[in-house]
Amino acid sequence: MNVDRTVKAPPPARADGLWFSDCGLVLRAENTVFRVSRDFMATHSRIFRDMLALGPAPTDAETFDGCPLVGLPDSAEDTTKVLKGLLYHDFLSFNATDNTIAVLLSILRMAHKYEVSSLLKRSLHHVSLLFPTTLAALDTSGQRHQKAAGPGPGVDWPTVILTARRVSMEWMLPVAFYWMCSPTYEGAILRSPLSVEDKQRWVVGLRQLDTQERWEVLAFLSAAPNPGCPSKEQCAQSRASVRLAVDQFMRSRPAEPLGLPLHLWGPVSWNSLEAQVCPLCVADMRAAHRAARESLWARLPQIFDLPSWVTAPTSVPISYFGNYPKLGPIGERLPMETRAVTSNVFSFSQPSTMGAHQNSLMGSRSFAGVSDPIRDMTGIPHPLLATRAFCCWQSFVLGVVKGVV
Repeated sequence: MNVDRTVKAPPPARADGLWFSDCGLVLRAENTVFRVSRDFMATHSRIFRDMLALGPAPTDAETFDGCPLVGLPDSAEDTTKVLKGLLYHDFLSFNATDNTIAVLLSILRMAHKYEVSSLLKRSLHHVSLLFPTTLAALDTSGQRHQKAAGPGPGVDWPTVILTARRVSMEWMLPVAFYWMCSPTYEGAILRSPLSVEDKQRWVVGLRQLDTQERWEVLAFLSAAPNPGCPSKEQCAQSRASVRLAVDQFMRSRPAEPLGLPLHLWGPVSWNSLEAQVCPLCVADMRAAHRAARESLWARLPQIFDLPSWVTAPTSVPISYFGNYPKLGPIGERLPMETRAVTSNVFSFSQPSTMGAHQNSLMGSRSFAGVSDPIRDMTGIPHPLLATRAFCCWQSFVLGVVKGVV
C-alpha cells in the first residue's frame, strides 16, 4: 500500500494587529499574511501604487480569503515592522533611543525598497543620531546606541553595514566599522554574509585601532610636563603611574567595549588625573588628547579603506523613494528591477472592500494620487480615515500646522 508521506505546509498565520477584515488586499511574507487597504498602501508606497495601477487582475490571480494576494520576498518580521510603522503612529517613537536599532534597520530597508517616503525620512533621522558624522555628535551618541541596542548580545553590526550599503547610506559606514571593532563580535562577523572586502576592512582596521591608534590617543600621558609646571618631577611620575595602570587594565580586560581608542579616556579618568597632576599639565594633556582624537576621527574612513566623510543628509535624497518634492530635490526614481514584488498584479478599477465608511468617504476608486499633507509636513503617518468627522479634524490640524510653520 502506497502511503502519501508528503508533509503539508501549515496554513499561513494572520499577523497580529495587521489583519483588518474590512480591507481588500492580502500580503504574504514567508508564512504570515497581512490584510490591509489597497488604497492605503498605494498612497504611502510608490511601488504599490505603480504595481496596483497596472491593470485588472487576471481571472486566475491568486486570492486569499476572497482578496487579491501579493507575495512579498521579504521576511515576516520586516513586513510586520514597516506596516506597523505605517499604521500605528506610536510604533516608531520620536525619541531615537526608544527605537531599537533592529527596528530602525528593518524599517529603513523596507521603506527604501518600497519607496515609503515618510518612514524613510523618520528612520533616516533616527539613524543619523546613532551613526554620527562628527566627533562631537559621537561623544553624545554612545548612550543613545546602548539604549537602542535592545535586548540580547548587542547590535548586529554586519547587518548595519549590509543595510547601509543596500540603501546607499555610506556615511554610516565609518562609525559602524568602528563599533564593530568592539571585542566579542569576532565569530559572528566571520560567519556573517559580509563581503570578503568588508571583512578585510574590519580586520585591518581592528589591528590598527588596537595598536597604533590606541597608543597615539594615550600619548599625552607620556608627554613632557609643561615648562611652567611647579612640580615637574611629581607630574611626570604621576603620568607614568597612570599610564602603567592603563596598560595593565587593558591587558587584564581585553573584552572591555570601551577599549576602542576614541573612548579610552572619559570624565572619570580626567577627574582622577586632575587630583595627581598640576593644572598647567592637565591643560596641556587635554589639548593633546583632544587633538589626537580629532586626528583619529578625521582618518577613520581611511583606516577602513572607505570614502572620505560624507555628512548625513538633513532630508531624504529623492532617489531613495521617488518624486516627493516636499522632502528633497528632484531626482531619478529607483529602477523597476529593484522592486521585487511577486504576484499577479491588479488595479483599483473595481471598488475596494475597505468598508462602507471609507467607501463613502473616499469613493470606491483609488486615491493613490492624493498626497498626505499632514504627513508631508510632519513626517507622521496618520491612521486610515474612518469618518467624515476625522476628515474635518485633519483639515483643522493641517491649518494649525501651517499657521505654526
